[in-house]
Amino acid sequence: MSVVDDIWQCLDDGEWHSAADIGKNFVLSVNTVHRILHFLSKYDFVKLDETNLRVKTCNGASIMRDLN
Repeated sequence: MSVVDDIWQCLDDGEWHSAADIGKNFVLSVNTVHRILHFLSKYDFVKLDETNLRVKTCNGASIMRDLN
């Protein structure tokens, strides 16, 4: 499974998650986490709160759960 898949599973609960916590859970640098989250945000898979550095899945992203 890829790191993006792992992060996606972590976000699957629909709750807000801090970028710092994601980095700690997956032993990733802050830069790497931000790049992944920006990628997911660009394609509307997640909602990124850049002010508070947190992320959660978008409402329409639940279709991705069905594809797995």
